Amino acid sequence: ALFSHNGSKVHELDIAFDYKDTHAILVDAWIRFSIQHNVEVFVLALRTHYVDDVEKWSSGTRYKLPSSLFNCSSIKGLHLKFCDLHLPASVQLCSLKVLCLDCIELSEDMVRRLTTNCPLLEALILGSCNMHSDLNIAIANRNVKSLEICELQGSGDATVIEICAPHLHSIGFYLCLARELYVVKDVSSLVTASFSFVSDEFDLNHVYDEDDCEHYLELLMDFCHVKQLRICKYLVQVLSIGEVQKRFGLLPFNGTSLELETALTKWELPGICYLLKCSANLGRLDIKYAALTMEMMLSDDFKDAFAFEEKEFWESEKFDFTSIFKNLKHVSVYFLSGMEKNDIVAELCALKELVLKYIVLPKDMIRHLTTNCPMLEDLTLYSCNKISDLIIDIANPNLKSLDIFEFYETKADTTIKICAPNLQSLGFHCYLPRAWYLIKDALSLGTASISFESESINLDFVYDEDDCDDHLVQLLHDLCHVKQLIICRYLIQLSDDFKDTFAFEEKKFWESKKCYLAPVLQNLKHISIYFVSGTEQNDNVAAVMEKLENKIEFAGFILKNTKALKKMVVICGRNTGSVCHNFELLFKITEKLTALPRASTRATLEFI
Repeated sequence: ALFSHNGSKVHELDIAFDYKDTHAILVDAWIRFSIQHNVEVFVLALRTHYVDDVEKWSSGTRYKLPSSLFNCSSIKGLHLKFCDLHLPASVQLCSLKVLCLDCIELSEDMVRRLTTNCPLLEALILGSCNMHSDLNIAIANRNVKSLEICELQGSGDATVIEICAPHLHSIGFYLCLARELYVVKDVSSLVTASFSFVSDEFDLNHVYDEDDCEHYLELLMDFCHVKQLRICKYLVQVLSIGEVQKRFGLLPFNGTSLELETALTKWELPGICYLLKCSANLGRLDIKYAALTMEMMLSDDFKDAFAFEEKEFWESEKFDFTSIFKNLKHVSVYFLSGMEKNDIVAELCALKELVLKYIVLPKDMIRHLTTNCPMLEDLTLYSCNKISDLIIDIANPNLKSLDIFEFYETKADTTIKICAPNLQSLGFHCYLPRAWYLIKDALSLGTASISFESESINLDFVYDEDDCDDHLVQLLHDLCHVKQLIICRYLIQLSDDFKDTFAFEEKKFWESKKCYLAPVLQNLKHISIYFVSGTEQNDNVAAVMEKLENKIEFAGFILKNTKALKKMVVICGRNTGSVCHNFELLFKITEKLTALPRASTRATLEFI
C-alpha cells in the first residue's frame, strides 16, 4: 500500500516495530520512498531488547542509517530511535526544525555537526543517548532555543554529560539524573531551567553521602542565572536532606520566578525553606501539589538525629524572610486543608496575585485576606468550599480581577455570593455546579467570562426554552452591564437530529469564517493554546494526536492569518500526566506546530 502511493509528497511517515538485522532491506526501501516523496516528518522508532547489554549496545547490530537521509531538504521533523548513526561528510537538513534522538550513540562532535548543519533547527530532544559513554552536547546554532534531556535510571552511571550551548533559552532534565557528572560550560542566554524527575519509590538513602548530595547542588549552581527555575518533588527532597544537615551554603539564585512541585509533607519543608532562602529577587512563586508524592523513606536513625516539629517548622525558622518576600507579587499554592486568619503572612505587603486552591474559607476570610494585602490585584479561587457556601466579599479597591474554578464534585445545594464593587474582571471556569450564584455588587465590572472545559456536557436540556437552567440564566442576567462577555464550552453532547439539522464541514470551518474574522485577527499579538487532551496513560501517540487535530488546525489558522502576531504560547499537557514525560508525543506536537506557515515574520512559538 505504501509503495503504491502516487503523490509527489508525503507529510509524515511513522515507522515503529521490533527490529532485527533481516529487516534492514525493508527499512532502506521505506527511507528511499520517504526521500523521493519529499517527506516532512520522518519517525523511525525501532525497538530492541538489548538496552542494558553494553556489548550488544556497541556491536553495531542496530539499523545503520543511510547517508541520503541527512541530505533530505524536505524534512522538518526527524525522530530516530535505536539506530546506528554515522554522519556523512556532508549534512544538509536545511528545513529541519525539530530533532529527536532516542537511544542513539553519538560521537564527540556529532551534536555540534548536526545542529550546525540544520540552520532552522529550533528544538533538540535527547533521550537516553550514549547510555554507556560520555555525551558531549555542543550547540553553536543561534536558532536552537530548546534542549530536553531525558534519561533512565541505571544508564550512564560512571559517565559525563558536557553542555555548551550559549544561545539556548530553555533546558529541561527529565526522568532522572543518571550521570556521575554534569559539566555545564556555557548556557549564558538561558531563561528557563526545569528539573522533573520520576521515581516509583522515594528511598533517598543513596544521597546521605555528602558527595552524592552535592552532585545535585552543583548542577543547580550552573543554572542560578536563569529567570525561571522549576524544581520537582524529588529534588526538593534531596535538598531537604542537605538542609537539615547544614551541608552547604545558599545558592546565588538570581531569578525572579520559582516553581516547586511538592505535597508540603514534613521532610519536604526544609528543602522548600532552603530554596526560598536562595531566592533574594523572587517576584513569582508557584507551589504545585504533587499528588503522587509519598513520605520519604528515611531511616529511623536519620529522623532521630535531625528531628524537628512539623507544625512549628516555619515559626521556628530564624531566617528573616521579609527581605525575600519584599518583591513577591504573585503566589500560587495548592492547599489541602482549611486556612485560619492567623495563617496570613504579614510580610506579603507587595503581593499582587493570589491563588487559593482546595481551601475551606470561613465566612469573612476573603474579606480579611484581601483587605490585608493592599497591593493585591488578582485573586483566583480553585475548588474552594466544595461542600459549603462561598462568600466572596472584597472591599479592597485595588483588586480588579477574580477567577473562580469549580468542578462536578462541588455540592449542588450551595451558594456563591459575590460583593466586589471595584472588580473589573470576573471569570467562571470549568463548571457551574452550585444551585445559586448571587452577585450583589459588581457595578465596576468590565469583563466577564464563563468557560466550561468539562470533557462531556449534555446540552439537550437547552433545546426547549422552558428547560433552560435558571441559575445560568440568572447569572448571565447579572452580568449584562459588562463591556466584554466571554463564553465557551468544550466537547458537548448533542442529539443526532440536532447535528443533522445544523450540519457543517468540520475541517473547513475556520477557512469558511476567514472573511468574518479578519477584522478581529488584524490586531492579535499574543495567543495561548492549551494542548490538554483527556487521554489515558496507555493511549498511543497516534490516538492522542488525533484528539489534538482541531487544536493544531486552529493554531495553523491563527498563524496563517495574523500579521501582527508576536508570540503563540503552547502549553503541553494531559489530564493524567505531563506531555513532557511522553517523549514521542512532545516531539510530534512540537514538529507539527513549528512546521505551520506564519503570516507574521516576528511570530515566535514558545512551548511550556
